[in-house]
Amino acid sequence: MSWFAQRRWLGGLAASVLLAGVAGCGAAPASKPSSPSTAPSQAASAAAKQPYVIYAELSLTGGASFLGKEEQAALLALQKQVNAQGGIDGRPIEFKILDNESSPKVAVQLASPLVQQQVPLLLNGSVTATAAAVDALVKNGPLTYALTPGVHPSGASNYAFSTSHSTRDLIQAAFNFFKAKGWTRIAAITSLDASGQDGWDQIQWVLSQPQYKDFKLLTHQTFDDNAVNVSSQIENMVATNPQAVIVWSTGSPAEVVFKDMAQSPLENVPVVTTNGNQTYTQMHLWAQFLPKQLYFGAGPWALPVDQLSGPVKQAVQAFDAAFQDMTVDGKPVKPDIGETLSWDPAEIFIQLLRTKGLNANATQLRDALEHLQNWPGVNGIYNFTPDDHRGLSLNDVYMVQWDPAKDAWIPVSGPGGVPQK
Repeated sequence: MSWFAQRRWLGGLAASVLLAGVAGCGAAPASKPSSPSTAPSQAASAAAKQPYVIYAELSLTGGASFLGKEEQAALLALQKQVNAQGGIDGRPIEFKILDNESSPKVAVQLASPLVQQQVPLLLNGSVTATAAAVDALVKNGPLTYALTPGVHPSGASNYAFSTSHSTRDLIQAAFNFFKAKGWTRIAAITSLDASGQDGWDQIQWVLSQPQYKDFKLLTHQTFDDNAVNVSSQIENMVATNPQAVIVWSTGSPAEVVFKDMAQSPLENVPVVTTNGNQTYTQMHLWAQFLPKQLYFGAGPWALPVDQLSGPVKQAVQAFDAAFQDMTVDGKPVKPDIGETLSWDPAEIFIQLLRTKGLNANATQLRDALEHLQNWPGVNGIYNFTPDDHRGLSLNDVYMVQWDPAKDAWIPVSGPGGVPQK
């Protein structure tokens, strides 16, 4: 069976598996005492049943917990899948999840001993600040996959990789969509934290490109991510009469902006925000004050399956099946961006271990990942190189609009943000 066919089989199998609980190493059945000649083989057999541990730092508490909990759900779903099939080379896997409390300081405290122990793999979430703090530690390993698009690994000889679509591609897709709509008068508001600063950096880059010369940035407002209101910044934006607004901040700071916008004439202006806010939890919690026209850059996972084709369609179908009938805390799991942030990276780690073996070190795994090509995931087709530690491109981004009536994101563009014809 090909690896991709196996993925599809696993996805179908996972639909019948519940998320509750973590697969463990069951005790071996009772047997007669071993003779000295058989003891070594039994010891080897017992060792083979010990879980292969992959560490994951996630924000299970704190401001980014809405993402961290979804990333955790995806890892446990994949763990069930892999172990139901017999693990890797007969050994189960275990995602050992640590809570960084949405704090860069705690994230570093948790990661430092793992770096010293030279663990080969690390999943690193859940927002830009925590991920970037850990990435700075991994100059010589472990192979670290940041579960946020807001970090930008430098490439060659670096052990850090980044999930999902780059902030630059997300914002460029938004500008392509704006351009087609004739919305060229833009206002932006970004938080002063790492996520907001990354968004502002990429907005400036996009505006510097010749194809966007007709755009006018009317105003750029900033605010502290601990602010409880941004009414003055909203007033400044209203005064410029923008045709569209970019709100680049994740979680609670974005909530503050949307609440104040809802009390102003901007409530009817089209708004684009980071895909870090693209969760059902946030959409439901913020329902009373969300912009009337709210757009996101998203991967293929957010599109209706019948609009997809080929290996990506099959990857999305397997992803959806993995969460069917699953529950967390007694509630059904309806996957969104949070699950996708960890799903593709974790599946890629499993693929590397199947290919290179469970004894592979960080360097061997990193080198293999840098040459992984045409790998189909729920966020697009991945093509890594030594200089590209993300693997996705602008053409893997689609613009979608939140539709509260349908409780769904509705595609409004083709690849790269260019509207569908």
